[in-house]
Amino acid sequence: MFQFLRNFAGVLISLTVIAASFTAFSLFIATRSEVSPNTTVYSTIKDTIRVYRNQFSVPHIIAGSEADGYFALGYVHAQDRLWQMDIARRAGQGRLAEIFGKEALETDKFLRALDLEVISQKVWKTSSKTSRFIMEQYSNGVNAFINDHKIGLPFEFGALGYAPDQWQPTDCILIGRMMAFEMSIGFWSDIAFGEIADKLGNTRAAELVPSYPNSGPFVIPSDKKSIPAQAPKSASQAAVLQTLRNHDVLNSTAELLTSLRKFMGMNGSGVGSNSWVMKTTSSGSGSTILANDPHLSLSLPARWYQAHLTTPSMNITGLTIAGIPLFIVGRNDNIAWGITNMMADDCDYYVEKVDSNPNYYFNEDGKRVKFKYRRDTIHVKGDESLIYDIRFTKRSAIISDVHAFNSDKILDMSNSHSDNFLQKYALSFSWTAQQPSDEILAMYRINKASNWQEFQQGINLWCVPALNFSFTDRRGNIGMAPAGLIPIHGKGNTNIPNPGWLPEFTWQGFHTSSELPRSYNPQRRYLMSANNKTAESLPFFISSLWEPSSRAERMDETLQEFDEYSVRDAQFMQMDVTSPFARTLLKRTLPVIESKQKYLSQTEREAFTMLQKWDGIISGRSPQPAIYSGFLTNLLRQTFEDELGERLYREYVFVANLPTRKILELLSADSSSAWFDNVKTKEIEDKNEIIFRSFVLAVRSLQDHYKNNDIHSWKYGDIHQITLNHLFSANPYMKQIVTNGPFASGGDNTTLNNGEYHFYQPKEQVLGASMRFIADMKDTVVYSVLPGGNSGEPLSAHYSDQVQLWLNGGYIRIPINRLPDPSFTKFTTIIPKVQEK
Repeated sequence: MFQFLRNFAGVLISLTVIAASFTAFSLFIATRSEVSPNTTVYSTIKDTIRVYRNQFSVPHIIAGSEADGYFALGYVHAQDRLWQMDIARRAGQGRLAEIFGKEALETDKFLRALDLEVISQKVWKTSSKTSRFIMEQYSNGVNAFINDHKIGLPFEFGALGYAPDQWQPTDCILIGRMMAFEMSIGFWSDIAFGEIADKLGNTRAAELVPSYPNSGPFVIPSDKKSIPAQAPKSASQAAVLQTLRNHDVLNSTAELLTSLRKFMGMNGSGVGSNSWVMKTTSSGSGSTILANDPHLSLSLPARWYQAHLTTPSMNITGLTIAGIPLFIVGRNDNIAWGITNMMADDCDYYVEKVDSNPNYYFNEDGKRVKFKYRRDTIHVKGDESLIYDIRFTKRSAIISDVHAFNSDKILDMSNSHSDNFLQKYALSFSWTAQQPSDEILAMYRINKASNWQEFQQGINLWCVPALNFSFTDRRGNIGMAPAGLIPIHGKGNTNIPNPGWLPEFTWQGFHTSSELPRSYNPQRRYLMSANNKTAESLPFFISSLWEPSSRAERMDETLQEFDEYSVRDAQFMQMDVTSPFARTLLKRTLPVIESKQKYLSQTEREAFTMLQKWDGIISGRSPQPAIYSGFLTNLLRQTFEDELGERLYREYVFVANLPTRKILELLSADSSSAWFDNVKTKEIEDKNEIIFRSFVLAVRSLQDHYKNNDIHSWKYGDIHQITLNHLFSANPYMKQIVTNGPFASGGDNTTLNNGEYHFYQPKEQVLGASMRFIADMKDTVVYSVLPGGNSGEPLSAHYSDQVQLWLNGGYIRIPINRLPDPSFTKFTTIIPKVQEK
C-alpha cells in the first residue's frame, strides 16, 4: 500500500542476498502472478462475480451483493498488489526483520513502540458490525487469492524466501493507522523544534516557527460569525526546555525519527495535496467538477489502485488503497469526493520524570508508579531472535528505549558526531490515532452517500488522519468539510516536548469532526484546499503546520479567471507549475541584487536579467527555474545553517514548508533580523548581503555543474529529476526491471504540480502527485492517472504503463456505467463453490 519503501533496498538487501535470490527471481519469471483473461475460480461467495478490465488493467467488479463486492475488491487487490499489502502490514506490525534480517531490527523495535497492532485490535473491538462485516468479507477475498495461488505469488516473495500470512480484518485498520502515521507532521516537527530550542534557546526556536499570512487563502471562506482561534496558552517554555536539557532527549529522538522516515522511504514531507470543486458556468446552471491530487512520496508499485465496483446498492469508480476495503476518493451515482491533509497538530511528545529507580516514573498525579513492561520477541532472518522488554506509561510506550541508524547517514552526511542514543531518559507521546474510531464506517457512509446530508453522516465519524473532504453532487451543489480528531493541548507547548508528569501540560480531551467549520454552496462558485489554513477564524486551535499559501493562491487566482470551466481546464491546472511564492520572493530580492549589479560578472548579470523577466513558471525545460532554485537553496543555507549547524539545518528543512514559509517572512521584515548575520564571521551581515551572496553562489554553482557559461543550456529538468524506485531498485540485478526513470521534472513544493525536493539535496524530487482524479458530474466517465500502473508486478505490462501519461498530463477515461463498457474485457469469473461441478 504505502510507497514508503523507497531507499529501503540499499539498507536492507545486500548484494549477497540478492545474488543468492537471483535464481529464485528467474524461476518466478515463469510463474509470476500476472492476471490472465477468461479465468474462472471457485470460492465461498453467494453469487457469481465478474471482473472486467480495460487496456490499463483497471477492474470493473460486478457483484450481486455488497458482501460479494467487498470480497471481490479484496481479491483483485491481492491479485495485483499482494506483496505491497504484505510489506505494509509487516511494517505496521514491526515484522520486517523476519524477511530482511538484522538490518531491519531497530526499525521493527520503533514500529512496535508505536503499538499499531495493539491499537488496531482495540479499534476492531469498538468497530460497528457494519465495519467488521466489510473487513471480514474483504479479508476473505484476499485470502481466497492467497490460498489459490500458493504457486505463482509475486516474485518478491520468492526472492526473499517467504510466503504471506492470511489477511486478518484488523490488518485493514493497521494499514489505515500507518497512513495516519505517514501524514503526521507533528511526529517530526516537535522534535526538530525542540532540539533547536535546546541548542539556541526558546526565543530563537520560536522565531523559526512560521506564521500563516492573514490574507489567506483559507479552506473555509471567511465567516464573520466565527470566533477567532487562539493557540493554547503555554506554560513557561524556558522551564520546559530546561527539563529537556536535563534529560538530553532531543538529539537522540531526532535521529530516531529521521532514521525511520528515510528507512521507510518517507522522503518528502508527505503531506501535500490539492483538491477543488468548481461550477462549470458562472451562472451555476451547468455541471460541477471535482479535482484531487494527493502529494506523497513516489515509488513503485504506485500507492493508489484504480477500480470500479458495482452492486445493486452501490456503484463507485475511483481510487482505493490496497489493504483498505473501500474507496478513499471517487464518484458514485450521485456524488464525488476528494481529500487533502488538514495539517492538524495531532501528536505531542512528553518527557517522563523517571525515578532514581528506573523501573518507576511519576504520573500526571505526581504519584510514583511502576512502568508496565511487555516482553516481546522479534524473529530475525538468519540470526537469533531478539527478546526484549518495552516500557509503557499510561500514555504510550517509551519510544526513546529504541533507536535507529545514525541520522548523519540518513540525512546524506558523513559521520561527524558520535551516537547519542537513549539510556537516561524516557519519552512518551500522545497521538490521535491511539484513540478508538471507526473510519471504515465513515468511508462506507461516504461511499454510499447521495447528498450533502448523508455525506456529513460519514465525515462526522472520521477521526484519523485529519482530512479536508471536498464534495459535489449531480444537482450542482459543492461543499468542503474538514474532518478529524483535534486534540485540546492544554497548557502544553505545541511545538516541543512537554513535561509528562504535570497534568496541565497533557491533552485535555478532543474536538470532533462535527465541531469543525464547513462550507456548502458559498457565494463564490468554487471551494478549494491545498493544505492551507482551515479558516481565517476558528473556535479552537488546530495547527501551526500549514503548507505555504502559494498553491492555494495559484488555485484561487486561476479559478477566478474562468467564465466557463471544463475537465481539460482542471487537467491543465493539475499540471500547473507557476509559483506565486517564487514571484513574491523575487519581488523582495531582485531590487537588492539590482542595486549591486556592478559587482556581478557577465554571466551573473545575464542570470539576473533572466529572473527579472521570468513569469514564475517552474518548467523543467527552462533555465530560469534552475537559477531561481539555486538562489533559494543558497538563501536558506546562508540564512539558517550557520546558527543551526549542518545536521540541525537538515532536520529543520526536511519538512519543506517550514523554511519556505519562514524565509518569506524574514524577507518581508527589515534587515535587522539576527538570522541573516553569519555567526561564523566577525562581520555583521544583513539581509541585503545574504541575498546578494546567495545569488552569486547560485550562479557559480550552476557554472560548475554545467561546465559552461551558456545560461540558456541550464535546464531545470537536468538538475531536478524524479526516479520511481522499487524496493529492489538499489540492486544492479533487478534495477532495470523494477525501476522507472530518472525523468526530468518541473515544479517545487510551492506549485500545484508539486515537485518538492530537499533543500540540502535539490537534484532529487521526493514528493509529487501520487494520483490525479477528476470527475465532471454530468459526464459518463471519470479521469485518473497513476505514477506507475495498476499492477504491482514488475513483469506486468501494467506495472508502469501510466507513467508517461502522468508525466505529460494524460489521463485514463474510466466509464461509470453499471454495465461493463465495451472497451473492457472479462478477466476473472468467481463462481460460488456450490455451483462447482
